[in-house]
Amino acid sequence: FTHFCITSFYRRIYVNALFNDT
Repeated sequence: FTHFCITSFYRRIYVNALFNDT
């Protein structure tokens, strides 16, 4: 489990949360 995968995972959640919050 590379750091890139972790960053991408959290990034997707962060972006998804922003869209849901809108």
